[in-house]
Amino acid sequence: MQFNDKRSMEHIRQQLVFLSVSLSIREHTMTLAAETLIIIEELDAIESKRFTFQEEATGALALLHASVTDLQLVVASLASHASMLDRLNPTLGLRTKLFPDGSSYIIRKSGTGIASVLDDLNRIVNILDVHRNLVGTQDLKGRLENSIDTVKARLDEYIMLNERVDIVLKDIDMFRKRTGDYFYEMEKSLKKIYGENKKIINSHFL
Repeated sequence: MQFNDKRSMEHIRQQLVFLSVSLSIREHTMTLAAETLIIIEELDAIESKRFTFQEEATGALALLHASVTDLQLVVASLASHASMLDRLNPTLGLRTKLFPDGSSYIIRKSGTGIASVLDDLNRIVNILDVHRNLVGTQDLKGRLENSIDTVKARLDEYIMLNERVDIVLKDIDMFRKRTGDYFYEMEKSLKKIYGENKKIINSHFL
């Protein structure tokens, strides 16, 4: 009998079901089948949790990407507005103050990558506050602040949900190891019952 803990959980479940049925149909091993059923229930529970957590994390990532896109549209509008004000007053230099490295380094960020420019975005908000008397800047500042708040909230939500996924994946790794140990212990139990009759022992394993 060989157990490969790198196989999919679906395949491991098939192995467990096969073992459970094989044990249950023979008088000498009927009592061993119950423990296998418990392990199958544990597998189903942990897989259900993984599926739920991964779906929630994927949904949170979609919301994060959408909010980042909305934020980038505000940044693009702000960059264009700052350029217009600079043309009206060449000594203002607002765009350079707001985006000393250009606005593209913010606009190119996606998903969780936006976290690396949140400090820059807060700096931009502070500069806009200093220039609150300039036409149109306060409306853009308000939109930018709202977008930043939304991105932060969704980023935190995604990170939290993704951490739950990581935890359940570690639980799955531990389950795989325990299941592998269980198979080898079962093989020992069957050897005690059937001696060296490899044919009947191996017939319990898929």
